[in-house]
Amino acid sequence: MSIDVKIYGSGVLNGNGQAWWDGFSGAEILDPNNKYYRPILFLTDNATNIEVSGLHLKDSPCWTTFFVRTKNVVFDDVYIDAVSTNVSTLPKNTDGFDSLNVDGLTVTNTRVNVGDDCFSPKPNTTNIFVKYV
Repeated sequence: MSIDVKIYGSGVLNGNGQAWWDGFSGAEILDPNNKYYRPILFLTDNATNIEVSGLHLKDSPCWTTFFVRTKNVVFDDVYIDAVSTNVSTLPKNTDGFDSLNVDGLTVTNTRVNVGDDCFSPKPNTTNIFVKYV
């Protein structure tokens, strides 16, 4: 089965992260007592042939992208940022790219300004290509 998803243009996917960062302030994501679960801005699970280009992914509450059991992901000409307007609360855990059990992840001409991990592959991510020209 092949699923082809192409998302392109010049729009903004805004996660409105500031309220989430303020609420999560002082907490830790891996703390077993943490009950403050923040959403991920862009997630795929069991998908094939994903292409994203030209978008701005802004202010994700938690990880910006997360690919799970996905094959052939391409991000080109994308801008990812997470910038706080509250000097007391910085964005936390707003990784640009996270992946788990992914085969084929290509990221080109993409800028990431999140104050956390730009790229954080988890186990079983293979065939990774990242380049900014």
